[in-house]
Amino acid sequence: MYGLAGILAPLPVEQFLSNNLGKKALYLPGPADKFEDLFGWDDINHLLNTASPQRSIKLLYNKKPLDRSQLANLSHWLDEGATLVIDWLQTLDEFVYRFSQQLALDFNTVVNINSYISCPNKQGFDLHFDKHDVFIIQVEGEKRWRVFDPTKVKTPVQVLEYEFDRCEPPDPDKDLPYCDCVTSAGDVLYIPRGHWHYAIAETPSVHLTAGIDPTTGADLLNWITTDLTNNEEFFRKDIPIAFASELGGQGGLQSISGYVDDFKSQVRKTLERDDFVDMIVHNCMMKNQLRRESKLPFIWDLDQSLTAETRFSLLDSQKALIRYDETEKCTVVYLRGSLLKLAEFPDALVHALFASTGTFSGQSIIESAPEFKWEQVKKLLTRMYQSGVIVNVDDEDLD
Repeated sequence: MYGLAGILAPLPVEQFLSNNLGKKALYLPGPADKFEDLFGWDDINHLLNTASPQRSIKLLYNKKPLDRSQLANLSHWLDEGATLVIDWLQTLDEFVYRFSQQLALDFNTVVNINSYISCPNKQGFDLHFDKHDVFIIQVEGEKRWRVFDPTKVKTPVQVLEYEFDRCEPPDPDKDLPYCDCVTSAGDVLYIPRGHWHYAIAETPSVHLTAGIDPTTGADLLNWITTDLTNNEEFFRKDIPIAFASELGGQGGLQSISGYVDDFKSQVRKTLERDDFVDMIVHNCMMKNQLRRESKLPFIWDLDQSLTAETRFSLLDSQKALIRYDETEKCTVVYLRGSLLKLAEFPDALVHALFASTGTFSGQSIIESAPEFKWEQVKKLLTRMYQSGVIVNVDDEDLD
C-alpha cells in the first residue's frame, strides 16, 4: 500500500538509509492528499463510536493520563486541551493494519502505530526521546516539531529504563533544535531513537506515529544464549566456584581461569558455525509476525474446489525465505512469525512455486516444472494456502 518507498517518495530509499536511518531526523513535505485514504476524522469518529476503550483509547491532560471513565466527557476534555491517544491502531483499522505490515515487511521487524489527536497550542508530552525509531505521518491539521541531538544516552534500547532527568536533556530555551518544522497533512517526519523532541499542535491535529521496533546486537546475544542453553550441555553446567582458589578456597575440580578458557572455546565454536546467519534470519522472521488472511468458506473445501486452473498470488505483505536444511534433509520456508518444514515436498517443487510472479496456477507451475504431477502440486498449494503464504485471486473469491 505504502511501504517505506511510498512514505519517502520522491526521496530515494537508498538516500534515506545512507543519510538518515539511525542518524538524524528528516522532514519530508508531501502533497496534502498523500495519506487521505489512510486515516482521518471519519475513522476516528467510527472508532470512538464502536471500539472498546479499555484497551487502546485514552486521554492525556497536562501530560498525564486521565482515568478512562473520563472518555465519557471527551468533548469537555478536548476543549480543555487534552490529547486523545489511540494505541495499537493497526489492531483496530484495516487500512492502518496493511500500512503497518508494509513497513514491517521493509524493516524486517515489528511496527506499531499509535494515533494522536491534539487541540491547538497545548503540549501533550514533555521533551523526551523514544527507544525506537518513529515516522510521524501527519494526516490532518498542523503540528510544530522540534528535534534535538541525543545527549548522554545514545541509541537507547527497549530493555533498559532511563530516567530522563538524568540523561542531560537539552534546554529548549537555550539549545537550538537541529530540526524545527511544521507538519501539515501529507507530511512525514522521521526521528531516530534517542533524539530528544516535543511537539505542539497549531491547529486541530491528527498524526500517526509508526514505531519501528529495533533489533540490536543485544538481541543477537540473547538468541545465541538461548541456542547454547538449549543445545550445548556445557552452558547448563555450573561455573566451578565451589572451593575456587580465585575466591580464596583450597581449589576445586577446575580453576575459574580454566573454565573461562573452555567458555571462550565454546563461544568461538558457535560464532564460527555455518548456520550463524540463518540463526539471525530465523529469529528476525519469528519476531516479525503477520496475521494470517482467511477467505472462508473456500479454505474448508480445498480438496473439491482446487483445480489446476485456480489462480493464486503470493501474499504481498508476506515474506518467504527458502533454505535447505542439510541436517534434517528437508526444505524449510521461513515465514513472518513461523516456519514450515516441507520434508514431504521436493526442493525443486518448492522453488518452482516461489519463483512464480504475479498470478499463477497449478498448471503454470507444472509448465515451468514438468517433472511434477498435478497431485504433488495440489498438495503443496493446499499447504501454502492454509499457511497464509498464498491467496486465491479468482474473481468469485474477491467479494
